[in-house]
Amino acid sequence: MQFAGKVVLVTGAQQGIDRAMALEFAAAGADVAINWLDDDGAAQGAADEIHACGRRAILVQADVGQIEQVRRRQLEGARAFVRSSSRGDGLGWAARETIINIT
Repeated sequence: MQFAGKVVLVTGAQQGIDRAMALEFAAAGADVAINWLDDDGAAQGAADEIHACGRRAILVQADVGQIEQVRRRQLEGARAFVRSSSRGDGLGWAARETIINIT
């Protein structure tokens, strides 16, 4: 598994190609943060599929066009994965750059 022990954030992961990407990351061993905006049922469905792969998934609702929402949700997401980690390792998620600076 090339992504074992990694955490990925996929925006728009509740549908379409972004959902397929989130599922592929999970199949490759990653835990997935699912960013979504307005379809909570579809987002939960994607999370259920990721859980079925034996991986962790969290829902991170945010409008990626709103910087404050992204910053707040990024921190909440990182905290959720740290709390649920049985290994107690750190996350690359809350690294030196925020997602805003990277994109």
